[in-house]
Amino acid sequence: MDDVAQLATGLQSNDAATRQQAAERLAQLAEDASPAAAALVASCDDSDESALEWKVAALESLGAPPAEQSNELISLLASDCELSRYWAATLLGRLGEAAGQAATALSARLSADEGNAAGERAAWALAQMGPAAAPAKEALRTAAGSARPRMARFAQQALEAIGG
Repeated sequence: MDDVAQLATGLQSNDAATRQQAAERLAQLAEDASPAAAALVASCDDSDESALEWKVAALESLGAPPAEQSNELISLLASDCELSRYWAATLLGRLGEAAGQAATALSARLSADEGNAAGERAAWALAQMGPAAAPAKEALRTAAGSARPRMARFAQQALEAIGG
């Protein structure tokens, strides 16, 4: 079996073909690639289209990331790359209640990115956390009144999951 840590390192290579091959192999490993979750998210600013497509495919095939990566994923919510912010929120949502400490950071992301997919994904992630997302209630109430129907729906679902 491939060494997932070695593949995660390959995601940062200066060589586009190496990045693409590492991402492709991680996508093939599916859930077994979860130890590379944060590395995949951090590398979403790839300028090579093929490598980026494989990175997204790998992220789509992952289940929940290891809980010990939650702090790194929380940090990635502040990335300059919208795709990294989107996937950081997605993976934190997949952690569910185990990502409870992410509620404040997801709330900030929701407010900052209300007009795009990363903000919507933050609202979705908060819904997956249920009552652990209570610190985000105020931001969710604001987002529930959004003119963007998808954002409003995700925020309302999160409020219902929290219980208020």
